[in-house]
Amino acid sequence: MKVPKFRWFVAVAAALLLAGCGTTRTEDALQAVKARGVLRVGATGDYKPMSFRDGATGKYHGFDAELAEELARSLGVKLEYVHTTWPTLMDDTLDRKFDLALCGITITPERQRRALMSDGYLANGKTVLCRAEEAKKYPNLAAIDRPEVRVMENPGGLNEKFARKNLPHASLAIHPVNEEIPGLVASGKADVMITETVEAAYYCARDQRLAAPLLDAPFTRGEMGALLPPGNEALRDYVNGFIRDARQSGRLDELADRWLRGGETRGASGRLTVLRLKGTWFEMGRQYGAALREPMRRVLEFADRRASKATDRYMLPGGLPCGVDFIDRFFEGVAAGSGLSAAELVRINGVEVAYVGELRRFGREAEGKCSGLALFGAKSRNGAMFYGRNYDWLPAFSELGLVLTFLQPEGSEMSFAMLNYPGCVYLTTGMNSAGLFVEINSGAFASKEGDRKAIQNTWLLWRVLTRAGTVDRATEMLNALPARSAYIVGLADPAKCASFEWSCRGSYVVTVPDSEGVLAMTNHFVRPGWRNLPRASGSRISSVSRRQALLDLAGKVAPGSADEETVKAIISVPTDAGGAMGKRTIFQVVAIPERRELQIRLRGGDWQKFTF
Repeated sequence: MKVPKFRWFVAVAAALLLAGCGTTRTEDALQAVKARGVLRVGATGDYKPMSFRDGATGKYHGFDAELAEELARSLGVKLEYVHTTWPTLMDDTLDRKFDLALCGITITPERQRRALMSDGYLANGKTVLCRAEEAKKYPNLAAIDRPEVRVMENPGGLNEKFARKNLPHASLAIHPVNEEIPGLVASGKADVMITETVEAAYYCARDQRLAAPLLDAPFTRGEMGALLPPGNEALRDYVNGFIRDARQSGRLDELADRWLRGGETRGASGRLTVLRLKGTWFEMGRQYGAALREPMRRVLEFADRRASKATDRYMLPGGLPCGVDFIDRFFEGVAAGSGLSAAELVRINGVEVAYVGELRRFGREAEGKCSGLALFGAKSRNGAMFYGRNYDWLPAFSELGLVLTFLQPEGSEMSFAMLNYPGCVYLTTGMNSAGLFVEINSGAFASKEGDRKAIQNTWLLWRVLTRAGTVDRATEMLNALPARSAYIVGLADPAKCASFEWSCRGSYVVTVPDSEGVLAMTNHFVRPGWRNLPRASGSRISSVSRRQALLDLAGKVAPGSADEETVKAIISVPTDAGGAMGKRTIFQVVAIPERRELQIRLRGGDWQKFTF
């Protein structure tokens, strides 16, 4: 059919006009973001550890969340999130509901054909997530592609597409909330989840019930990138340059240290970050500093509101280096990874001391301090050891967050874990791979004596956890170490527990026979003949009263019945109900040395399990 000349002219003119609009849009996409002052980023908010939304605050966390914040900052604009879903991701992109999407999106030929994708910034691949006890059942896709295997995926994403294409015989269920699926697999509601390697590794680190047996041999290999509407070449090119700079500067490696070698869970009073570090002391310090750069700066800012020369030097009286070789090497690495100076690291580690004066506002409640309780021997099931502790300090410290750090020093068969605020690496609560648990309570009601030139006791506990595998060896080592201040140290291994009363005038080991099976400690000495400060007793929440409350509650436990739940219940009884948990308890820990297991709860949150 012959097209009339007029209609042919209109068609050509329209095509040229559209081409011109496309060119203008390409040129203006980057400028539009700058003119608007806002970078609109699409995200599903359900993909840990890449980009996930906190339902309580609306804030996004994760590898991509931090990358998006830094991208917006480099443009000099604010960041605004636009919610999308995996089924609608491409349509929302084509409808230009956002400038780009950044939430763990795999680069594929189809996405590149229909839209634009940036250069890759993180390698990934499809793998299997299953229950740990069934890890050997799934050595390949053929083992999964069976009618009896229940596979669960979220709708609309590449995981579902992969499962439908490669697992036609398996029983496939679609669940709408991606981040709930790993928990459903762990609890037995499904058998397998096909997901990316980064997500599988994240959930395995968080939940010991899960495994990713093919993590090092994924079914596919690819990269993640940013997804942009067609015609946004100028913005895509800017993003590519940003990615290139982030790679060359080491920032992508730092984000990987933070999010892919650790992760986050949340409690009502703040974040609990988990890091698993390996290498030399310097390398582990660098990983630690890189992963916690921003949280450590927040602790520094908080410390500097009350810091003084006296508080700075209380924990590390000689500053850094402190003279303990491996600790100094670790700090050197922390400085390299975080960009913080030695003086700033000293101030961070003096943060609790800086706020001692704030206790006056709490009146008598300020007397509540840390406490510990062990049930074992005749009291516990099968004579196993269960040890619980409450850590008390000012409520404001809850907002700093906590870090559970697992360290595997190069050349050492012994690894250990410690729990503290970001950047604070003096040891108050920890366990090693031999099953030795250590916790330290302030001896504030026992004695004020101290050598102000000596390094604090809490640093010396690093030596114990890196070298001792039993309570007997730990007490032997502690007896040979001088005390800077008065502390009561709780020790437990699979077979024995002790309370080590660490005074500047000497030491005393409190043990209890298995036939009794109960050991409790708070903040005063029980050694006969050692006098405590007057405020050790005299009120319901005093050290003496809280210790007796723990003993009374434990005395009601039937022989042979105690387990971790029993300990949790006892240490959670508040002081006004005849227990030992004060209004300033920030976190609780229950250790099961036989299982090399720590269970942790931030105040108001849920209990989380972690093992070596």
